[in-house]
Amino acid sequence: MRSFQGGIEYSEHLGLVSPAYTVLKSKPGVFNRFYRYYFKTIDFISRLNSTIYVIRDGKQIGYEDFSTLLLHNPPFREQEKIAEILSTWDKAIFLMENLIEQKKKQQKWLMQNLLDPDSGVRLPGFEGEW
Repeated sequence: MRSFQGGIEYSEHLGLVSPAYTVLKSKPGVFNRFYRYYFKTIDFISRLNSTIYVIRDGKQIGYEDFSTLLLHNPPFREQEKIAEILSTWDKAIFLMENLIEQKKKQQKWLMQNLLDPDSGVRLPGFEGEW
């Protein structure tokens, strides 16, 4: 495995991967999406950083080192619920970020038109030269 900027990644897609990466497959009783979030926690990353070594392009994480890390393993149903809650928050954040981008575009349009006396756009009740 290789960790760039502290991350281990998870994919639901089947496919090919570079031999530079180690691919792990979960055991029964493990809800994969739970670990998608778990592997991003400060606690896990700090423990992971103590086992990795730096290579030219990033950090190399050997399977032998990774396998010595203690992974917290709550009951399967709790893993599902935690992943569901975090996924809901991911969706909400994504929607909010899209809304913010739309509002920024609207603000840009308003600035370009309300601050340009030649745009022909005026606020109701105002007229004449600036």
